[in-house]
Amino acid sequence: MRPIIDPPLNAAARYLIRWGATPILLTFIGFIFSCISFGFLAFGNYNFALFFIALSRLMDGLDGPVARQTRLIRADGSEATAESDVGAFLDIA
Repeated sequence: MRPIIDPPLNAAARYLIRWGATPILLTFIGFIFSCISFGFLAFGNYNFALFFIALSRLMDGLDGPVARQTRLIRADGSEATAESDVGAFLDIA
C-alpha cells in the first residue's frame, strides 16, 4: 500500500512546506477537522461528518512526510509528531 500512497503524499508535503506548513500545524488542523466532524455527527449530518473525518485523516497522513522532508526526526528515529498523533487517534475513538 505504501508504494501507492507515498508519492502523492510526498508531493503534497513538498507543496505544503513551500507554504510554511509544519507537522504540528497539520496535526492541529486535523484535530480541528475531527472536532467539526463530531458536531456534524451529533446533529445527524453524516455526509459532512464523513467529509471532515476524511480531511482529518488526510492531515494525519501528511504530517509524517512533512516531518521527514523538513528533517523533524528525532535521534531515536521517531517523528517529531509522535505525541500529537496520539491525540489525533483519540479524537476519532
